[in-house]
Amino acid sequence: MLQRSGIVFVPSIIKDPHFADYQKKLDKLESQYLNKEISYADYVAKKEELDNVYTKEVQERDEIISGE
Repeated sequence: MLQRSGIVFVPSIIKDPHFADYQKKLDKLESQYLNKEISYADYVAKKEELDNVYTKEVQERDEIISGE
């Protein structure tokens, strides 16, 4: 079980491959920042890029599901 900002994530329950991949990459990015491997500016830029990719994947999936 993983808890972040008061939200509990139970990996065995998460079935959305896009979210699971996003969460894995975000965890790695946060670890890099907390371990001082990257600067805060790099963290913010990479997180924004990761968020944009995830948002695009979800939009594409939703369009396929809705038949658009």
